Amino acid sequence: MKATKDFALPWMVITLLLTCPLLAHAQAISLAEAESRLESGNREIMAARQQVELSGSGVILAGAAPNPTLSASTSSITPSRGIGGGRPLDKQVDSIVHLEQLVERGGTNLLDLLGARRTQRALELEAVTAAADFAKARAAWFASQFWDTQTP
Repeated sequence: MKATKDFALPWMVITLLLTCPLLAHAQAISLAEAESRLESGNREIMAARQQVELSGSGVILAGAAPNPTLSASTSSITPSRGIGGGRPLDKQVDSIVHLEQLVERGGTNLLDLLGARRTQRALELEAVTAAADFAKARAAWFASQFWDTQTP
């Protein structure tokens, strides 16, 4: 245990000596500059804003009616009358055209829309929480200004 303490003390002294020149070159910045640096470099705030934007498309998709599906297929071409030259009306071909439309019952479309809006609201609150870092930065700036004026 004593060997660990004896080994740690020189490293702490070396670290302190190396960081002192960095502290001497520190510059005071304005509150507006501190806020702009925080906003431009904070990945949490940028990600939260992007999530809110993406949730808007989720609300649009949840409120939209399902699209109909149209499909066509051809089967049972008779070799004697369906292949070769001649008019198209003389050919014997079985064709199927299918139109499908999903009809939602029981208010599921409304429930989807409400769920998407709640998700969007939750993401907006998350973005506000991420932006609360501005208050922390402002408090740190004011604290640094206070301590700068208190030093002789």
